[in-house]
This record gives sequence, C-alpha cells and structure tokens, in this order.
Amino acid sequence: MQYEFLFGGETYTVELEKSGELFKARLGDKEYTIDACQASGSLLSFIMNGRSVLAHLVRGEKEWVLGVGGRQYVLEDPDKAGESASGGVAGGGSGLIETPMPGKIVEVLVEEGEKVACGQALLIVESMKMQNEILADVDGVVRKIHFQAGDLANFGDPLVEIDVEEG
Repeated sequence: MQYEFLFGGETYTVELEKSGELFKARLGDKEYTIDACQASGSLLSFIMNGRSVLAHLVRGEKEWVLGVGGRQYVLEDPDKAGESASGGVAGGGSGLIETPMPGKIVEVLVEEGEKVACGQALLIVESMKMQNEILADVDGVVRKIHFQAGDLANFGDPLVEIDVEEG
C-alpha cells in the first residue's frame, strides 16, 4: 500500500508492505522493518530496526497528529490540505483519555476548565523508566482531571475527561 502525507510543506510517499508478522516501510531511499501493535486506543507500540518506540497517533479531519519521543508531528492529507473544516468533532475521539499503560503520573500539563487542542499534551506518564506524553484526542475543554503528579495509574484508568468542542 502507498500513502502520501504533507509535512513541513513537502509531500512524502510511504510504501507499506506486510511481510509475515512484520511491516516493511519505505520512505524515499530508506527502508524500515517494523513490528507494531496497538497498545491501547491511540497508543502504538512498535519496534523499528531493533529500537522500541511508543507513539500516539490521533486522526483529525484533515491530518494525523503523531506524538513520538516528546515531539509532535502533524501529517496532512495532501488532497485535503488547505480545505476549510466542514464542522464536526476535530480529532474524532471521545474526549475520555485513559491510561494506555500502568505508570506514575509525572506531570499534569493542563488544568480543569482549560481549552485544549487535538494532539496537545495533557500529562506525562512514566512507565518502565520511559516518560510518555498523553495527548488529547479531540478539541475541547478539560472537564475533569482524575490524577495528580505522583499518583499511580493502572491500565485503562480514566486520566482526563474533555468536553468535546463541536464545530
């Protein structure tokens, strides 16, 4: 399968091919071997060329927001770039953000009542000595934060509730 996305004003083509239990991905002249699984909701866990990576992937109306290693990348569909939003829920998520892995809440980055954007970091969870940003899956207003820094959260615990902003 072939995918195109717009990043930083340039169009990239990614070729993805399933090979047994693995994926082969080609981006330009680089090839990657990927062993991937969906850990929970928007959280992906994969091993790429022998390196373990956790990533959040949230789909918006015209783009994907990818969070990896504390950085965010907005990948747009070149066919939809420049279109005005047609309304609806940005991000297509539910607004209920759950713990994708058990861990310690290191930092809460938002407050109740704060307006947040899809893909925005809400808090940081430390699991297996790795810190992972937990991202909003919708645009909206933070209704409730269930944990504070220092608390331990189990897999699937609700972390943050966001009242979804309708367009």
